[in-house]
Amino acid sequence: NLREALRTRRELFGDASAEVADTLSDLADVLTRQGKITDAEAPIRESLAIRRALYGEKHADVAESIEALGLNIFDQGEFERAVPELRASVAMYHDLHGERPPQLAAAIGNLALVLAEMGELEEAETLYREALAMQRQLHHEAHPEVASALNNVGLVRAQRGDFLGAETAYQDSLEISRELLGDAHPKTANTMFNIALVRYDRGDSVGAIKMMRETLRIRRETLGGEHPDVASSALNLGLWLTEAGDYAEAESLLDEGIEVREAVFGNDHPRVAVGRIAKANLLISTERYEEALSLAQSARASLLDTLPEDHWLVAYASSAEGAALAELGSFPEAESLLLASLEPLKLAPIPGAVEQNRIRLADLYVGWGKPGEAARVRAAN
Repeated sequence: NLREALRTRRELFGDASAEVADTLSDLADVLTRQGKITDAEAPIRESLAIRRALYGEKHADVAESIEALGLNIFDQGEFERAVPELRASVAMYHDLHGERPPQLAAAIGNLALVLAEMGELEEAETLYREALAMQRQLHHEAHPEVASALNNVGLVRAQRGDFLGAETAYQDSLEISRELLGDAHPKTANTMFNIALVRYDRGDSVGAIKMMRETLRIRRETLGGEHPDVASSALNLGLWLTEAGDYAEAESLLDEGIEVREAVFGNDHPRVAVGRIAKANLLISTERYEEALSLAQSARASLLDTLPEDHWLVAYASSAEGAALAELGSFPEAESLLLASLEPLKLAPIPGAVEQNRIRLADLYVGWGKPGEAARVRAAN
């Protein structure tokens, strides 16, 4: 038990010892793997403070703690605050070890991950490709780190709209994962998840749904029902089944995904908001407008705590809120939200998000008795 080990080492070595710092770091890792993200922050910060006092500002263990802090802040949904910590860890690893240590490649990949989430895709891709080149120099081709780096390149290619390039990278990664780990493994499932997303983006909804079902099955079996990756598979599958009109199964999956994310991340996390927006869209499709409005409003409010008003995810919530308001007859408020969503949604990595918003705006004008405005919106589409 790490908490008991921590108490023992405090007694033996003192609170400001390297042994205590290492144990705190191990405890934070375990809490993170358990999904207890907020609980992990305190031991990370204490470990970092001890290591700085022991080793100064330039030491591998200090860089490790700074990187862990940046990832923890990111996992809590505070993307912009995570970036300076991750840049600092990359710079420190580079200064300490040169061009190709494993720690530097991993730190570069983590920084790219956060930048991609923030929409800084060009820099993210440059960093991901740099990390892939490092991993290929450090390992032979059929290695888990190479597979992971290929996955990352595929991810950012997909975000930039190069779905063919993305699927090529993912398939290369999947081949390595199956060779090394087999089919029933979380890392194999991760790549399958990404391929399902690319297939959906390319318009192959049947192929996407089939692969996402298999991904969800593997994740449930290997990770248990209360893992964030299970929630991601359930939410994506629920979203696609909503679009296919299979509302009963879709609602069950969306509820599962939201419940898991609330338990792992807390009610106000951006990832919880994403699930609520998906559920709000289903409720709109099934004409439960009051429920949809409540969910969309709560999602938008929580997103505005961590993201700027013109972020595409805020706009995605605003679009759902506007659609619900329009159906309830609150046309001026709905119009304001839908118009404000038009430009930010152009950056959304969700196929059809802009088109959906335009349709909602046109439908609003029809319901409001403004057919000329509805025709103008349709003509601009």
